[in-house]
Order: sequence, then structure tokens, then C-alpha cells
Amino acid sequence: MGIQPSSRTMSALALVLMMFLLIPAFSAAATPPQINISATTLPTMGNVGQSFEISVPVSDDTGVKVVKIVYKPIGATTFEEINMTLSGGDTQSGTWTGTIPAQSSSGVVEFHIYALDNEGLSSTYPENDEQDLFVGSTGTVPEVVYFIPRNGAVVDPHNISVIKIGFNTAMDQPSVEGALSMNPNIPVEDFLWAANGTEVTLPLSSPLRSGTNYTITLSTSAKATDGTPMSAPYTVKFYAMEDFSGSGSDSGWSPVMVSIVSIGVLLLIALLMMRGLIKRNTREQDEEDED
Repeated sequence: MGIQPSSRTMSALALVLMMFLLIPAFSAAATPPQINISATTLPTMGNVGQSFEISVPVSDDTGVKVVKIVYKPIGATTFEEINMTLSGGDTQSGTWTGTIPAQSSSGVVEFHIYALDNEGLSSTYPENDEQDLFVGSTGTVPEVVYFIPRNGAVVDPHNISVIKIGFNTAMDQPSVEGALSMNPNIPVEDFLWAANGTEVTLPLSSPLRSGTNYTITLSTSAKATDGTPMSAPYTVKFYAMEDFSGSGSDSGWSPVMVSIVSIGVLLLIALLMMRGLIKRNTREQDEEDED
């Protein structure tokens, strides 16, 4: 006669089986909130005295508990938190809205979005980083404070690889790029902007042409981030000096060497002519003496 399992044993086995079945289900549900940043636009620039409203869609299968803007005001060393409110939808799929207060000075506000769900799981955007918000002074007339190469410079075409322009305030990047003209054209790889929007670097994709005068002009269509245009165009002129490396000559002789050789040849010719003249005078004198 076989041993029949007791009802207690059967219950324990059933409980273990249910646990194995439920664990994957609970594991699949344990996902953090999804901050759908692709469906919104975070502010990247603005003016002193301007507040910045942010709306972010957030979804979670168990429901979102809280969404915050975590930011560091200009000049501060620590971060502050702003609770966002549900402005549309529900806690499982809704839009959360909050406002970064106006700043009293220009600079960079660092911030990120933080979301926490009912399971205690959280997520941030950006992940492991901060979003930069550039705040400029309203009404600042943009000016060029430095330009490389400088106006009137004579440059070696083989030793210049970038053009740099520095401004006194954060600039509207597309307007600057569109306002720049070059004569003759200088091929550049890209416009590389500094994080604070006050400097742009233009790497050259090929060397400058030797023996060429260049003119670069920035028109008044270039403007600051608040829309204030430049008061006057800015122009820089510089000269790419002649290439004496021999790349443009089959002989490989520099003009200095050519000049030295030419002078030597002329001296040699002069010496030969003088020697011939002396010989002729001597011969004529000898003939006179014989007579």
C-alpha cells in the first residue's frame, strides 16, 4: 500500500507552486515610471526675470506618486525641489506641470525631472546628468569681444585650424550661423558652441589658401538669446601668407635662396667682364709698347 500525502503537505506544495507562479508576475510589474521626454520640450534658454513652466508626460502601471523638478538656482551650491502637479490624464498616464522660478541674474540653471511610483521605484531625466537652462540679461546688446584670428593678422595657413568668436552674452545660435559670411569662402566642419552660448568655434575642414586676403563679416541679423540684435556688423580681415615650403614650386627653392643665387651669378658675370676688360687693356698696351 503506497503512502498518501497528507492534506497539510498538499497545501504546502500548492502554496509553493503559487509563489513560483506569482513571482514572475510581480517581477514583470516592478518597473519604474516612464518619463516620456520625447513628447515634450524642456526649456533651454531664457531671460533674467522670466519663469519657466515645464510640462512632462509620465506613465506607470501602478500609478505615479510624485513628480518633481530638482534644480539649482543661479549662484547656489545646493539643489532645490519643486513638486509638479497632475494637469492632465491620471496617475497611470498623465501630464505633470511645474515652474522654475525667475532668476535675478544671468547664468546657468541646472535641473532634472524626478518621478516616483507607488511601488517606491523612481526614474530621472536626464539620467545621471543635468539639463542646462541658460539665462541671459534682457536687452543686452550683443558684441564680439574677441575674434581669432584677430583683425589685420598675418597667419601661416598651415598653423591655423580653427576660427573662434567670443561674445559678451549668450547668443541665438542659428542667427549667428546664418549671419556669418566669408570672402573668399572658408570651408568649415561645424559650428561648435560653448555650453554658455557665448563662444563658437569653427574647425577648418581644409587649410587656408596661401597668399590670400580673407574677410569675415557678422551681420546685424545675429542676435542674443532674448532677441536683441547686434547694433552694427562686425568685420575681420586677415592675410594668409605665401607658402614658402616649396609645395607650389618644382625646384623647391625659396625666394630667398633664388635671390642669393641670382646675386652670385651677377657678381660672377661682373668679375668675368672685368677680367676680360683688363686682359684687353693689357694686350692693347703691349701692342703699343712694341710699336
